[in-house]
Amino acid sequence: MEHVLDQLPKRCRGIYILSRIENLSNTDIANQLGISRRSVENQITIAVRHIKLNIEHIAVMVITVGYYLSNK
Repeated sequence: MEHVLDQLPKRCRGIYILSRIENLSNTDIANQLGISRRSVENQITIAVRHIKLNIEHIAVMVITVGYYLSNK
């Protein structure tokens, strides 16, 4: 998971961490960073999409390798 987060732009990763790990509200993050709440929401959306996409790719790889190994 850390590798997936490391692929995000620094600002996006930081906002995601503040939201999901530090449990700050979008309003608190916006105030802390001096940006709009909407910008925070957009960055979190980008991060979540990126994470979901990468997890899906990893799952497909695991299933493919598992299938290959079980049919050897």
